[in-house]
Amino acid sequence: MNGVDLSNCDKEPIHLVGAIQGIGSLVRLRYFDLEVLGVSEDLLQGGKIPTYDTLFTDDPALRDWLQDKTQQDRYYPKNILKTDPNLHFACFKHQDEKEIILEFEPLKEPSTQARPSEMIDALNSCANLEALKKELIAQMRLLTGFERIKFYQFDEEYNGRVAHEYLDEASTLPSYLGHHFPKSDIPKPSRRLLGIKPLRFIDSVKSAKKYIVCKPGLETPDLTYSEYRYTSELHLEYLQNMHISSTVTLSITYHDRLWGLLACHNSTPKVISPMTRNLCLQLHKIAVAKVTKLVEAAGTRLKNRISGINQKLARRAFSNDLETLDQQDLQLIMEQFDANGVAYFINGVLTEQINFNLAQDHPLLDWMMMQSNESVFYTNSLADYFGDEVLPDMAGLMIIPLSEYDRLILTRTVHPEIIQWAGNPDKAVAGKDSQGRINPRKSFETWVSEQNNKSRSWALDQVFVAKSLMTAT
Repeated sequence: MNGVDLSNCDKEPIHLVGAIQGIGSLVRLRYFDLEVLGVSEDLLQGGKIPTYDTLFTDDPALRDWLQDKTQQDRYYPKNILKTDPNLHFACFKHQDEKEIILEFEPLKEPSTQARPSEMIDALNSCANLEALKKELIAQMRLLTGFERIKFYQFDEEYNGRVAHEYLDEASTLPSYLGHHFPKSDIPKPSRRLLGIKPLRFIDSVKSAKKYIVCKPGLETPDLTYSEYRYTSELHLEYLQNMHISSTVTLSITYHDRLWGLLACHNSTPKVISPMTRNLCLQLHKIAVAKVTKLVEAAGTRLKNRISGINQKLARRAFSNDLETLDQQDLQLIMEQFDANGVAYFINGVLTEQINFNLAQDHPLLDWMMMQSNESVFYTNSLADYFGDEVLPDMAGLMIIPLSEYDRLILTRTVHPEIIQWAGNPDKAVAGKDSQGRINPRKSFETWVSEQNNKSRSWALDQVFVAKSLMTAT
């Protein structure tokens, strides 16, 4: 990759960018007395930070909302700015024990007639995850009217694939249906923020940047929860290379892990109103609940098929019964988890196995035993941890810790696949400019590669049941 270290992107403090998008304004306030500690540059008065009284009208309701931690983080008042006393505003706040970040913009009517009750009915009618993904695209199209809407599915390593897509027939944007994107396209800081704040929008990649000016001695404010946080310059360049002018993204999590992403793109600038963004957040809430319900329903069906195994593990854990899993049990586990091999370790010793081709002294076994006792480990790319040369016939791995020294281990063989990438994944960046800044890749033309070191991904319901096997012991 031209000697560029992409790990730098995983360390970028994008929550400390010190600026917001031009669509909104920001005020940093001390909590106990509402002293203004900083503002976005558009609110400076004579080049200086204003006081609360010179900036806002004397509206006690605004003060009460700001200092009441039990109030919602969204508020729609009229007559708060002395400079614009007749405007309605959409206000957003987030706070800690010491400070409040207040953001606001003129209130606009929603551009859609979508109703939450109709969204709920549409999503609840989905019988499986694939139907849900398609319906989420349809709902986002109704809400935003964007030209291209993708459902971006993450794998265990956070590489993404466009599982479903809507593309307006009049759009000049290309289709990426079925294409894969490397995990470096959404680095760790971005994934973290998507998990915390599910809705992000950019009304224009060329939007004016408003810097935040703070009183001397104060650190840059944390904009993790900001409505308008300015975007990484690297990401803006990435979007422009894709000929995208505006975006809305809505992340979908499963048990706090980033699972999918609705990515809405437009070739021209496009603003969605605060009320429409509220509807998008309601869609997110419904979607997360529905994903959990579908996964756990499928998991319950799977758990029922192996209920006898749960009972055996529970008896072993909570009584003096030393009953162990036998070959028939392991065969059932292997079939239900769609695995190619399975092994059962008691006190670190291999007790039963099927197609588990590792000797007792293999170095990988020590590594397996050292995995956390508190969570299930799973990957479809063991080569990322041990290299291709170590286990050429084993690619997928799931380790279920049953106790401090007991393990149930499932393996999968390589699943060869021809993959379509949106650009060459080995050249995720184009290099560095004269100032040493990383430049994202410019080409997203289809790049075809063979994948010969990964297994099929583990299904969410299988992970759900694996965790239930832990709790049975």
